[in-house]
Amino acid sequence: MKVSELQGALLDYWVAEAEGINGYITIDRFFRNHSTHAIPYSPSTDWSRGGPIIEREEIQLVPRANGEQWSAGINHHIQGGTTSLQAALRCFVASKYGNELTDDARKE
Repeated sequence: MKVSELQGALLDYWVAEAEGINGYITIDRFFRNHSTHAIPYSPSTDWSRGGPIIEREEIQLVPRANGEQWSAGINHHIQGGTTSLQAALRCFVASKYGNELTDDARKE
């Protein structure tokens, strides 16, 4: 699959793989029963998750470039997307695995 086609939960999955984390982040919520809830890891739509990756990796964003709403670049990898988070995180995944994902990508 092409990284340029990743979106939604599948993009989030590959970002989690590249980050070396589980696809769910556990957060303690203090309700009456003090239960622990797992919330989905969704950096492609949540700036509190995707923003730190963009900053840490120094991903550059350009609006309305290359026929996309957004274009992102890092280390000679360029990806586009309909949102800045989508473009940046596609770029992040491409910088780790290349522009084409294979079955062996997770093992690298």
